[in-house]
Amino acid sequence: MSRMKEIRLQKGLKQKDVASITGLSKPAISLFENGKSKPSMNSAFKIAQALGVTVDELFSLDFLNEIVERKFLGV
Repeated sequence: MSRMKEIRLQKGLKQKDVASITGLSKPAISLFENGKSKPSMNSAFKIAQALGVTVDELFSLDFLNEIVERKFLGV
């Protein structure tokens, strides 16, 4: 289970709740949780804020490095 899903369930939230709070779609939240898509840096911050955690609590360091590389290096 992904950290994102684990934290969401601990908070008693459904995917649609996170989607509503963040302004992202429910399918996007599902894709992120299942590792089938990766959020942008902006989306990662929105999700973390919605779940009341920091981005580094939500995602692994490797994952965060990849988001930063995509944002700033266009990788």
